[in-house]
Amino acid sequence: MTHRIYLIQSEYIKTATHLLSLKDIAEPSDPIILMGDAVLHIHSPLLAMFENVYIIKTDQPLVAHLPCPKNVEIIDYDHFAELVIHTKQCIRMN
Repeated sequence: MTHRIYLIQSEYIKTATHLLSLKDIAEPSDPIILMGDAVLHIHSPLLAMFENVYIIKTDQPLVAHLPCPKNVEIIDYDHFAELVIHTKQCIRMN
């Protein structure tokens, strides 16, 4: 069971601030899920330290023109639900 999962669902302009705060509060193995406009930050150097970054398939068209970094995985809603269910604490940043 994962200790924490972070859901980043914020406006584009606010996402950088949330990603900056992650480096102080999240562990490198904690799942980070980018949602909505936040997916436009998939190439942020602030995400490079995290091993498990996810984008939900319905948000993928926002970044379909960009190559996907090695630490970013596209998932469907079933996988998203599994991640949340197997987590002790879900932290939403919006």
